[in-house]
Amino acid sequence: MKEKSISQQSHQRFVVFMSFESIFLAALAAPFVTALVTPLAYQYLGRRGVVVPLVGSVVPCVYFVDLLREIACAGKPLYFCWDWVSGIPLKLSFVVDGFGGLFALLVAGMGVLIVWYAHFYMEHEQGQGRFFSYLLFFLGSMIGVAVSEHLLCLFLFWELTSLSSFLLIGFWWHKEKSRAGALKALLITTIGGLFMLAGFVLLGVKTGLWEWRVLYAQAPHFIYSTWSAWALGLILMGALTKSAQFPFHIWLPDAMEAPTPVSAFLHSATMVKAGIILIFRVFPIFADHPLWFPLLCGVGLTTFVTGSWLAMVHRDLKAILAYTTIAQLGLFTALQGCGFSDPLIRAGLVFHIFVHAFYKGSLFMLTGIIDHAAGTRDVSVLGGLRKYMPKTCVFFLLACGSLAGLPPFLGFVSKEAALETFMHLPWPVCLAAPIVFAGGAALSVGVAFRIFVKVFLGKERGKMLDESNGYIDEIHGLEGAACMEKPQPTPAHEVSWGFLLPPAILAVLGVAFGFFPQLLGDLIFPSGAVGLAEKEAPHFALWHGITVPLLISGCIVFIGILLFLGAEKIYAFYLKKRLGWNLNTVYDGFWEKMLSVAKGATDVVQTGSLTRYAGITVGFVGGVILLGLLLRPEWGKCQSPGADWLLLESLAGVSLCVSCVLVVVLRDRLARIVSLGAAGLSICVYFAFRAAPDLALTGFLVEIVMFVLILVVLKQLKEEAVKQLSWQRGIGLGVLCGLCGLGIGGLVFVGLEFPLGKSIFPYFIENARPLAGGWNVVNVIVVDFRGFDTLGEISVLCLAALGVFGLRRVWVAKEVHGDSMEMHRNSLSEGLPLSDILRTVSAVSFPLVFLFSLYMVFRGHNQPGGGFIGGLIIAGGLILELLSEGRDRFLRMFPVKGRILFVWGLVLAFVTGLVPLFFGYPFLTSFVFEAVHFSTASIFDFGVYFVVVGVTLEMIVLIEETKRRV
Repeated sequence: MKEKSISQQSHQRFVVFMSFESIFLAALAAPFVTALVTPLAYQYLGRRGVVVPLVGSVVPCVYFVDLLREIACAGKPLYFCWDWVSGIPLKLSFVVDGFGGLFALLVAGMGVLIVWYAHFYMEHEQGQGRFFSYLLFFLGSMIGVAVSEHLLCLFLFWELTSLSSFLLIGFWWHKEKSRAGALKALLITTIGGLFMLAGFVLLGVKTGLWEWRVLYAQAPHFIYSTWSAWALGLILMGALTKSAQFPFHIWLPDAMEAPTPVSAFLHSATMVKAGIILIFRVFPIFADHPLWFPLLCGVGLTTFVTGSWLAMVHRDLKAILAYTTIAQLGLFTALQGCGFSDPLIRAGLVFHIFVHAFYKGSLFMLTGIIDHAAGTRDVSVLGGLRKYMPKTCVFFLLACGSLAGLPPFLGFVSKEAALETFMHLPWPVCLAAPIVFAGGAALSVGVAFRIFVKVFLGKERGKMLDESNGYIDEIHGLEGAACMEKPQPTPAHEVSWGFLLPPAILAVLGVAFGFFPQLLGDLIFPSGAVGLAEKEAPHFALWHGITVPLLISGCIVFIGILLFLGAEKIYAFYLKKRLGWNLNTVYDGFWEKMLSVAKGATDVVQTGSLTRYAGITVGFVGGVILLGLLLRPEWGKCQSPGADWLLLESLAGVSLCVSCVLVVVLRDRLARIVSLGAAGLSICVYFAFRAAPDLALTGFLVEIVMFVLILVVLKQLKEEAVKQLSWQRGIGLGVLCGLCGLGIGGLVFVGLEFPLGKSIFPYFIENARPLAGGWNVVNVIVVDFRGFDTLGEISVLCLAALGVFGLRRVWVAKEVHGDSMEMHRNSLSEGLPLSDILRTVSAVSFPLVFLFSLYMVFRGHNQPGGGFIGGLIIAGGLILELLSEGRDRFLRMFPVKGRILFVWGLVLAFVTGLVPLFFGYPFLTSFVFEAVHFSTASIFDFGVYFVVVGVTLEMIVLIEETKRRV
């Protein structure tokens, strides 16, 4: 990584903390930072903790309003770039142009309304802090998708949206449908994201370019190459899966099992439009490709009609809205494939995205209010709610007006613009596309009339259909009342104005801008023109005179009313004629087949035999190495490394070999553990004599800690006789291990063929002090020059510890018999005094061990030591305390949870790397303060220290829980 000292020249830049780039980074990081703080805020402040997520959404909203004003004045996009890893094309690169900035503002603005709405909706739910943390995590990820300039940076935020949406959809994890919906969304969008990554890599490797603006400039040179079709197809696979295009639309209705604020935010205004953002970004590259128009136009219009039709034949209100969302996403995709080269049409697309967010966000939130107040979302049960919920009725009517595209609502203006676009396409598409669009739009009109009339103007509280009549399940299309839980109607009631305020704002904006659509256009265009159009402003109006689009709109409304009047007949026809299978059944069958294959493979491999596990691992590693060696065309001359062996090093090598043999031949398991530890200590001795005291000390401490932990575990296990292997199996394992040894030896032999080249250690020795402010070269390499490696290591360690935590939760939750609990009443975990001497030694030594561990961390930058070594020292002290005090007293003495320590240790390490970005330096740049001989890399080392201590605590608790339940 790149290091810089704070000199006279750079000190001024360091002091001016909030530069223009720093403010942008702070606004981008605000949702993520507040996501970390939100659970704590709810834990200590209760429901007043909603202030934290509100701040996390308001900050980027206010910032992007100001930033869009600036780019409108400048007349050009703003670029922000930080080197993430110096020397390779991996950067944190962002662009705020008209489209990206407006979409980021839309996400942040909707986030403010959704957080306020969710504050009322989730009032009586458990885990509100966790819910709002996930929500902010998603908000920040979606803003990152909107403004990412670098291909890999976009992929990073893209996958973060998939992860956060998985957590949000599955928030009610105790419900099977919520878990299934979250898994389906994650699988489909993540697989599409992997295809997209393959397209990005193909594009980047073939061109050597990884940022949109340079790719746009070079596009004419590679657009007609053979590989460009593959790149286009792979990238569009990510866009089509994310935006729920046919046939990948099946995940979106299932995602409606999430809480309604999630549905309103993720699946109407933000996440599902991530694919639209991606198509917008790749348009300047692939617009002239022969596949662009037929692929996007065909898929988009098919999705539009499919979504509109499925919305007509479902009864769950959220599912109906989900299918209308799918239809609109198909329209967005078709618009980008048809005539999108016109900058005014691109500006119209942005206009349509805002329109859809207004009315669909409002409808989803109002549906949540209806469900909250009436106890059901089934349109066959709801009816006559205008008497009980008059305010909700008015705002629902306003939003339905835009959904149907009726004047004077904003949806009418948007529909007219879309019709105008399709009518200016080349012949014969200009005839077919408007007809298909008109059919889908007529279905949308029928849906809008149907949901409003059924819910608010129908008979009061109609009864559910009985099992003999049956109905369609909103997700899987299965017939029968047993397919979904029967809602239990409750007396409907109006909700408070605070609850109703967010959807009311969106609904009112839809009708206000409907009368004055140019007002919305004037708000969008000045900044939206940057990167969208040249200088000509688009004109939006409610009335253009008697035109062909107006006549078509009239026909659409008329046909839509007829469809509404015949809705029940359409529904009966659908029940009678529908196929016995659909895309959901295909998905379910494929998923069941995958699980079956996985279970079969698991039954073959996971037999519980450690011998088989070791044999598979050794055989795979040895086989791959031997295959690579056999494929070598020739064997060159090996070069001697020039090592001068000392007597003690030779003895250490002999000790290592003898220890390995003893591990194999000894029968007593304790003797085997001792022999294995001796083998590790022999390696540590070699490191010590090769001037690597840090490695020797780390290895020595690891061996001690692991040796004691294994002994503690073995003490609780039943002693069993070692089973003798049959001679056939013994010979087979011997041959397998021998081949693996030959392969690794051959690999070393082949490695000696290559010239040793110039050593890199002089560079580290010369620059450790000037650049990183440390004399201990090994520690400087670990936490400074190669800080990325260490960050990856502690990240993997934290993931492993989270797995341990998950195992412990499963183990604790598992029911055990009372007599099994009594079996170890006298075990170490009960805190019985094993030895007064051990307890006395522990009480005296632990404070000294703790202070010594801190001392080793502080001295690590200049002398042997560091975060790993300090963490291992305190780990030994913790194990000694456990052995002397027992589990209960140990937990009372150390109430801090291990997972809290290692998570915050990882956060500290990441924050240490992120801070330099605020000053324009690459990630993980260290700052050296010569006056006090301190480097910020030491803070990173403390993060490593906390990770090691936290993981140790988690392991100790797991071992003790296991002993209590063996």
